Amino acid sequence: FSNISFYSILVVCLLNLLIVMLLCPVDHQNKRLLEDEKKCFKKKSIFRMFILDLVIILLPILNINKIVIILYSIIVIDTLIFLGYLENRFL
Repeated sequence: FSNISFYSILVVCLLNLLIVMLLCPVDHQNKRLLEDEKKCFKKKSIFRMFILDLVIILLPILNINKIVIILYSIIVIDTLIFLGYLENRFL
């Protein structure tokens, strides 16, 4: 797993940013967000994920080996965002 290509990292980061831009924030049935809150949280989510993606892209350049753990975490977060979106949409 330590030989992940730079293009794979870039694809995961771009998909992560796309998912966050399109689906965040995710409402929950027990706590609905107001429109102002949604806009504020959306901006914060995009900014934080953009910074995180930049750090992830820089890690292989700095020769840090823990990138696999971070990428798996990002994939899990994106999966949970998508499942939350589907739950709100279809249930």
